Amino acid sequence: MGIIGANKAREVSLTATPLTAELGERLGFVNHVVEGGELLKKAREIAEAIAKNNQDLVLRYKAVINDGLKLDLGHALALEKERVMTITVE
Repeated sequence: MGIIGANKAREVSLTATPLTAELGERLGFVNHVVEGGELLKKAREIAEAIAKNNQDLVLRYKAVINDGLKLDLGHALALEKERVMTITVE
């Protein structure tokens, strides 16, 4: 329920709202909705955008996000602040 919030989760569940691709995108379950033939093109665009960035920072930010998902919001924000400060000092 952390992705969409408890109230929206209740509404979608209790009303038996079909979870379409568009609704999934709107609720944050998926990042992009594309036609089937465009899937590989979109994936490559995203991969290329990531590859253009400093890979050390990409890996560090990925670790912050993954580690933060295991924590409650307060601790996750503290972890993010701590690690971002470490990154900017280096």
